[in-house]
Amino acid sequence: MGSTNVDPRDLVLAIVAFNKEGTVEGRTYLQKLAYFLNEKLELGVEFEPHYYGPYSDPIAMATNTMVALGFLDEKDERFPAGPTDIFEPRRYTYQLTPAGHTILAELKSWDRTLFANIKEAMEAITAKEECNYEFLSRAAKMFHLLKSQDKPMKGSELSGAAKDLGWKLSKEDIDRAAQFLGELRLIKELT
Repeated sequence: MGSTNVDPRDLVLAIVAFNKEGTVEGRTYLQKLAYFLNEKLELGVEFEPHYYGPYSDPIAMATNTMVALGFLDEKDERFPAGPTDIFEPRRYTYQLTPAGHTILAELKSWDRTLFANIKEAMEAITAKEECNYEFLSRAAKMFHLLKSQDKPMKGSELSGAAKDLGWKLSKEDIDRAAQFLGELRLIKELT
């Protein structure tokens, strides 16, 4: 599939609508779903390395815009801070509003193929039982590292490259991520 320049706002609406139960729990999870959709479908959204792996300002801004326009409902759940927490622990949960469902239906009527591809890819990404923000973050970090190199990398090289970005990838993380990335047909195998 060739590169498509999808509007990040459309992608955010589709991610929330097509995720299990029409809900996305967590901004990091939303970012990682967007990252893998972007990579699998070549959607043309920009991502850069960040603390939890690849991060997209356009996706973050699109999410905020969709909330501000009333197309997404955002719930803020706060958790008690522990003695070592630097930041106030919280999780944002997103669902489409009735207006969001209406706009998504209109978007789907304009480009049925794109939205069918997004839905199919979402199902493939979220099919793993362990598909949560932590797992997707590790897999996204590994894929970002592999993609940024012009050569195949060994597990030890991946760990070192991750460390250079302030990331940690254990051998188990790398093995599980490699299996996941292979299932998505994003990589063949690690050397």
